[in-house]
Amino acid sequence: MKINLSMIVKNEERSVRRCLLAAADFVDAFVVVDTGSTDKTVEITDKTVEIIEQTGKELGKPTHIGHFQWIDDFAAARNYALELSERYGAEYHLMLDADEYLLSDKYPETVPKTQNTHADRQVLEKFITRMNEKYHGEWIGCVGRFNLQNVQGVTEQTLDFSTRFFPKGVRYSGIIHEQPDVTWQFVAGPIFAEHDGYLHQNKSERNLPYLKKAVMKDPEDAYFHYQYAVALDATEHQAEAAEEYDRFYTLIRKDAVKPTPEFYTTGTLSYLQLLYRMDSVESLKRAKHIADEAENNSDYQADPDFWFFRGMFYMKYVLKDTKKNIGYLHCIPESYQYCLKIGEGHRLHGEIGTGSFRAQYNLGLWYELNGQMKLATEFYKQAAEYQYEPAKARLSQITEADQN
Repeated sequence: MKINLSMIVKNEERSVRRCLLAAADFVDAFVVVDTGSTDKTVEITDKTVEIIEQTGKELGKPTHIGHFQWIDDFAAARNYALELSERYGAEYHLMLDADEYLLSDKYPETVPKTQNTHADRQVLEKFITRMNEKYHGEWIGCVGRFNLQNVQGVTEQTLDFSTRFFPKGVRYSGIIHEQPDVTWQFVAGPIFAEHDGYLHQNKSERNLPYLKKAVMKDPEDAYFHYQYAVALDATEHQAEAAEEYDRFYTLIRKDAVKPTPEFYTTGTLSYLQLLYRMDSVESLKRAKHIADEAENNSDYQADPDFWFFRGMFYMKYVLKDTKKNIGYLHCIPESYQYCLKIGEGHRLHGEIGTGSFRAQYNLGLWYELNGQMKLATEFYKQAAEYQYEPAKARLSQITEADQN
């Protein structure tokens, strides 16, 4: 069973060595395509290719470098890498970005204690064998990614499962946010990665022209409207983002569109969060309408992200017009308690902590605001057990105040 790491890179000297080191024990060879230059006579100031070659030599791992002239098409670049990898004998591809680092016992990372993230080559091979037997070789494996993001000075983690390993012969489609162009079974695999790219750069500005082209090419594709909305929001174009989210939401509610529950809930929740941040009477009214629909949708019943949002939303909704909306006050603690009832579980996407320490912390805030310090302290302690820094800081402040 030959597994090659297949990658496309450009200006990745910050992270590519760590990516290769973490993946080395899982693969037989590195096949990397540089999209920054196709002319070896041109001086390349970035050291990405040099680092890749040095790392491969250091590890004794066969390393093959290709060059692809950029044509504004991520699928085309990935497909070139896959074709090159198959020339070098790949039976299976592990396709990673340079800012993704596989988690293993050799390279342990700080991840939520609710997640079992450490695997090795043997575990991966056994999984591949099972999938071949179950789906007759027609499957796409997904790697769980812990995405690190800085939120108001605190590093938060979200989890998603991205299509990252599969048998030879698969190719991608889509000029941006490309996906394997097959109708095979998508399965969550046994390997996880940490993704730190969001901590170091904002790719949304780069992605905007590609996504605009994609939605113009296929205006009925809900997925591209969703991704375009995300990029617009990240580049502070809130009004345009809201319009794209509304197109997305309209499309996924058509009978003809059958998105996966994960796609439906993730996109809808992103829309709700934007409306929450816009903080106008109209945006909150729209958010409440969508949230009311979601409460009665079975796709959200086991989604702690939605119920965590619900708790935050009703806090703002009540404060916006306390006299009119005071009847919704009970929804705040009720939502966070329901988050804890659901727990983190084995979901395929979401914000780490909404089913545990983040909900516990917000319940601590709620009970402290209501003068119930015993309950507040108990929930802060529960959140602090996850090493959640805001909870630890609040406990320290309470202890200091008691001593004085």
